[in-house]
Amino acid sequence: MFRFDETTTDVFISDLEVCDTTDAVWRVVVDLFDGSPFNRISYHVMPLYWATTDQPPQIRTNGFSEDWVRRYHSSRLWLVDPIPMTAIGRSVPFLWSEIVELRELTQAEEDYIELLAEARQGNGLAVQVFGPNGRSGYFGLGFGDSKPALSRGAVRQLQWVCQLAHHRYCEVDTVPAAALSGREREVLYWVARGKSNSAIAEILAISSYTVDAYMRRIYQKLGVNDRVSAAIQGLGSGLIKAAA
Repeated sequence: MFRFDETTTDVFISDLEVCDTTDAVWRVVVDLFDGSPFNRISYHVMPLYWATTDQPPQIRTNGFSEDWVRRYHSSRLWLVDPIPMTAIGRSVPFLWSEIVELRELTQAEEDYIELLAEARQGNGLAVQVFGPNGRSGYFGLGFGDSKPALSRGAVRQLQWVCQLAHHRYCEVDTVPAAALSGREREVLYWVARGKSNSAIAEILAISSYTVDAYMRRIYQKLGVNDRVSAAIQGLGSGLIKAAA
């Protein structure tokens, strides 16, 4: 029955605490699973505000074939890989092979599962992790064709170490807030309050054309194209404060 011993997890925690880069966090994760039944590890870190952006996730892998990793990136297979997004929506880890039983797949997703099987990357455990500002993530713990014996407690331990790693990764992977001017922050604050451009113009005693210009600059600086996304990003990054 597989399970990390207490000494191993203590070392893992200590090593995470001194990590000051995302590369260092990933090395600690790889070291943890080295010699374990999980010889293929993938880690998807969703971008900040992933629900409102087309930005791809950060993806790190270890143990997968180079051909598969190259194909996954060059063909943008994360767009049709149903396992990470299904994992993020669940509280309990599941086997990759169980994906067809958990939800109805699109044709593109079914094609991806066939590709995965053809590439002979084996089976694995899908583990969801959660971070600040809705920054979710996913760990794929691959074990090939030989499933290790895992108790419920062992699965929970795997969730725990993955969650610790994700929290540390998010802590050191700081995303600087966009440099909005004071007036742009004022406009964004009222956008987050649900005010229209004309209402904001009246509140700030400026013309609606000026508000339109501010909105275009806000969208450009935040990398968004709608009011809801701008408000979510402004609140989540601390650019503006929620109304009392």
